[in-house]
Amino acid sequence: MGVTMLAIMVVAGSVAALGACAGTPAAAPEPRLVALVSIVADGYEATGPGAARLAEVAGYAGRGGRVLRLELEAADDRISLPEGALEALAADSRIGAIVVAPAVPGTVAAFEAVRKARPDILLLAALPDEDYRLYEPVADLVVDLDYLERGWAIPWTAKALGAETFVHVSFARHRSTDRFRMQKDLMRLACRELGLEFVELDAPDPATEGGPQQVYSFVSARAPLWIGKYGRRAAFYATNDAVAEPLMEAIRTYGGLFVETVEPSARNAYPYVFTLDPALVEGDYRGAFKDLEKKAAANGSAGRFGVWAWSFGEAVFEALGRAAVAALDSGEALGADALLRALEASTPGTAWALSPGYDFDARATVPKSFAARMDTWILGKGPSGSAGTKPPEALLARVIGLK
Repeated sequence: MGVTMLAIMVVAGSVAALGACAGTPAAAPEPRLVALVSIVADGYEATGPGAARLAEVAGYAGRGGRVLRLELEAADDRISLPEGALEALAADSRIGAIVVAPAVPGTVAAFEAVRKARPDILLLAALPDEDYRLYEPVADLVVDLDYLERGWAIPWTAKALGAETFVHVSFARHRSTDRFRMQKDLMRLACRELGLEFVELDAPDPATEGGPQQVYSFVSARAPLWIGKYGRRAAFYATNDAVAEPLMEAIRTYGGLFVETVEPSARNAYPYVFTLDPALVEGDYRGAFKDLEKKAAANGSAGRFGVWAWSFGEAVFEALGRAAVAALDSGEALGADALLRALEASTPGTAWALSPGYDFDARATVPKSFAARMDTWILGKGPSGSAGTKPPEALLARVIGLK
């Protein structure tokens, strides 16, 4: 299936080892385990550190704790979940929940197979590649990055930073997708509501023949002119990091504002713009974030750039594990309140906002699916408060045509 098993990070050594004493009478029922399954592949941010943080709190299964970690490494470009991987985990009756992040193709089919064999088990997924509606019959909780409501939150944050103009930079392929088209439409309406001028600019598509190098050359040459035209109180947003990187370099040098990248992370675009320590970027998100703070302060960029203070993938993976442990212990159903508590516990001091998961094709919300966003951290200033703002219902309904 194009994926090989990398490691089962449990002190006992394997799932089988956990069941070695299954025939021994127990004085009391043991707490049920949570299996955290992470995929390691190009194009996906690592989620494994989130599982490690949860294990520090809840303990590894092999040491009497609650967490069983499994990492799967993609061997080639055919990224998918290996057939039978989750069913093997579910065969151990002590496993009460399985969490998969990122939920690569094949996760829905695996959940269906597990659900037939174990109707009692909790199944949770983060960063799904397959449609939310496919998860509805088989998953207990699905969480993804919020693209839609950030269409309000990003201009709102720009306004709070003193922006007078909001500049949206993209290309035809992205604008044709529901995700980015609706995000842009909400940004346009948000700017009207907030009193910002909305400007739309074109850049080359990095997937075309010229590739990212053509994009870099194009944006590097024009971004200083854009800043000269729209001024230092212009906030810029790009729907692709290949566009964002040279744009951010120009903003760092010539002025302007940049609220956050399309997938807000200190690992996206920022390492090149601010020459972050590669070792920190690769392995220690919080270390990279702190390095970014220092570099922004040193070159006069404080107060002009925003980022998320924690890795979204790591935080959501940890939070789903926390929510699963809590649900197994309390018997309470998984839902928005439980998820929000778990997210905030996983990222101390950081606020979150949740919205229903939207099926863009059906123009409908999907039960048990949620889109999450973190409060944007403004370098050199701190929390922006963006998690506390929500788009007016009338604007949101106008954009998505919610049924």
